Amino acid sequence: MSDRRIYALAPGEGEAMFVLGDVVTFKLTADLSDNAYFLTEIASPPGGGPAFLHTHVPMETFWILEGDYEVYGQDDDGVKYTIEAPVGSTVHVPGNVPHGFKNAGETPGRLLALYAPVVHQPEFFKEIGVPMPSSQAPPPFDQMPSNDRILEVLAKHEMRLLEDLPEE
Repeated sequence: MSDRRIYALAPGEGEAMFVLGDVVTFKLTADLSDNAYFLTEIASPPGGGPAFLHTHVPMETFWILEGDYEVYGQDDDGVKYTIEAPVGSTVHVPGNVPHGFKNAGETPGRLLALYAPVVHQPEFFKEIGVPMPSSQAPPPFDQMPSNDRILEVLAKHEMRLLEDLPEE
């Protein structure tokens, strides 16, 4: 890291993107972590989150700040399972392990997601997402990408989809 100063963001600060129904705010980027990890805050409406099973290269660790989430997985035998993740829960998903998550509660939810190594995720979010003026701005639900576009961007960033996307 060339700048040896402490870095801080106030609540609501950071580059915000509308990504597949959630608001993803970049909290700590690769350049600020010596390329060690990428930290985001994800705000999900009830039912939000990528509930479809997928894989990606970096490991992903969730820390639930608000709401009630479910994290989905699939074992080596193809059996699906669900982990309940209420406020305060931490769930770790190793790289290339099938998973998905959703806000299973009736109120908006918020979590931190940490990705390491820093490959693909920042670019994926920027390519599939819609820039927002702030994380507090109304989400542009009318700008959701088509399923064909989602599949194209997933493949480009070495993300594998293990089940069909919801109908458009």
